[in-house]
Amino acid sequence: MMPMAALQPRSRYGPLFPFPALLLDLSLTSAHARIVTEDIFADGWSGQVDLARFSSATGVVDHLMEETSSFRPASLLIAFPGPVLGFRARFTNSDWIVDCVEISKRFDFENGILLNDQEAAAFSVPDLGTNEYINVGSRALPFGAGPEALVSIRHGLGVASLRRLDARYVSLASEAGHIGLSPGTEEEAELLSAVIRDIGRPNAESLLFRPGLALIHAARLKLAGRPAPALSTEEVARAALADPDGEEAQSVTQFVSLVSSYAGDVALALFATGGMTLSGGVLRTLAPFFQKPSVRAAFEAKVPMTEVMRKISFRLALIEDMTLRGLTVLAQSPEHFAINVEQRCWRDIGL
Repeated sequence: MMPMAALQPRSRYGPLFPFPALLLDLSLTSAHARIVTEDIFADGWSGQVDLARFSSATGVVDHLMEETSSFRPASLLIAFPGPVLGFRARFTNSDWIVDCVEISKRFDFENGILLNDQEAAAFSVPDLGTNEYINVGSRALPFGAGPEALVSIRHGLGVASLRRLDARYVSLASEAGHIGLSPGTEEEAELLSAVIRDIGRPNAESLLFRPGLALIHAARLKLAGRPAPALSTEEVARAALADPDGEEAQSVTQFVSLVSSYAGDVALALFATGGMTLSGGVLRTLAPFFQKPSVRAAFEAKVPMTEVMRKISFRLALIEDMTLRGLTVLAQSPEHFAINVEQRCWRDIGL
């Protein structure tokens, strides 16, 4: 991939979002926040709050404004874990609504924007350094020769694409985590049949995020006629890393192959010839398993498009905070991104 700095001189004083900028990454249960200032080398404020302490998203911002009063934030960038339509977004697990009109009127920010969290995370993809990812299957291929895709297992299963428009990037969110999965081998077909009997239609999110690895491990043991203790995803992952020849490791191998196969389907759907990036806590934990040649093979096994797939770079990001990283890059270098500011930025519609 061409480094963003090569597109044009990198400006840290973008006209869209006045500094200091407050960045807010919302999940279903917590909020991670960061302050970005003019001094890119300064250690800005960062923090985390439990959403259960508040009755509204406006209350969260109110708390953060008090916490960051010494910086006096002038703009607010919010990443939301779900569909974003205009200046409002509703949580799927509660009656909370993020209302940017209310927030703007209350706090008088000079500017702000509301993004889907996966859309925001995609902004970080061109900014990844070579020490911040590993190649899946240890096969290194160039990035950036076409559209790119990001698949994240984080608050759910998220998918976004990143495309080049002239010399700027456009990030497009999706709800592809809710599409179905198809087996690529007889073993996977047997496993998915067992899952269907237990939970019904196995969409990508249920099989790869939650219950995810724990579900796959239990289904594998049940098919083999072995006892299936109730283990969490984290417990299965730890056991697999401790014993590469154990049952948990076999379940993890099955899991990462399914992740890889799904990523290949997404890459085909988006024609992501510029590269596919995976991210997420459990995936980082299982990084050694992603370097097996069989995992890369699962990504490529898309007859009759196998030759196309072999030319697509495929990597696993090793950083924790791709969403906050994406918001940071957007706040500091907005000139690198194509955003419909007239319909998305608060300042430009006169809120």
